[in-house]
Amino acid sequence: MLKRKLSAVAIALAVASPAAFATNGMFSHGYGTKNKGMAGAGVAFAQDSLITATNPAGLVYVGNRIDLGAALFSPKRKYEADDKSFLAGGTGPFGPQQPFAVAEGQSSSSDYFIIPTFGWAKPINDVSSFGIAFTAMVA
Repeated sequence: MLKRKLSAVAIALAVASPAAFATNGMFSHGYGTKNKGMAGAGVAFAQDSLITATNPAGLVYVGNRIDLGAALFSPKRKYEADDKSFLAGGTGPFGPQQPFAVAEGQSSSSDYFIIPTFGWAKPINDVSSFGIAFTAMVA
């Protein structure tokens, strides 16, 4: 009987919990098409020269290659500010706080951003490789 009640409570909590909308903050789930397609698992499974951005040791496994790419980024962003929040410099547990000033009515005219990627890998021998990767971090 106790198992049934505990199971019922666990199922009710799982169903009633709100959705979580989490991101990696300013870090991407992966760099390059293959790594993004694996939701960042490419950190442990190198498939292209952009592995240099997340796990440079994986560069020895990709061979001699050049990778080019671009991603279309369309963030859904929003903020609200008024004269009483940031501009007034309210106080907190560590004293006056005003990390940055935000004016009312500011907005961005861009809804889409192109994020280019470039990577190059050149094996030196069986255990060494040279490479470079260029990509953007989106905050």
